[in-house]
Amino acid sequence: MENKRILLVDDEEGFTSTLAERLALRDFEVSVALSGKEALDVTQKACPDIVLLDLSLPDMGGEEVLGEIKKIDSTIEVIIISGRCLIDQNDIKGGPFSCVSKPVKLIDLVEVMNAAYEAVQKNRGE
Repeated sequence: MENKRILLVDDEEGFTSTLAERLALRDFEVSVALSGKEALDVTQKACPDIVLLDLSLPDMGGEEVLGEIKKIDSTIEVIIISGRCLIDQNDIKGGPFSCVSKPVKLIDLVEVMNAAYEAVQKNRGE
């Protein structure tokens, strides 16, 4: 079975490098982007299954990035990782799969990611 391809989008370099390492140890293939524009570039090149997306990015709003990712590939599932997960997910156009609050508990995040991956496979008819 091939690794689940993950794109981690957050402008906090320490957070992204630590989380990327921890996910790689769990057999996720992780790409990292530190801005919205970089996230869109990586999405086109790396074809992630799941995007872990912070809402607060330096160049674009997370909601805008989510919408653009869905235009690139509507089967990609997006999980919002934010300090402000009190938002109503239904208020975000394009609909994220889920929202996980920072600080992130890895065991909870992996559980949500596995559920999102199942949805991706279903969306892609795999």
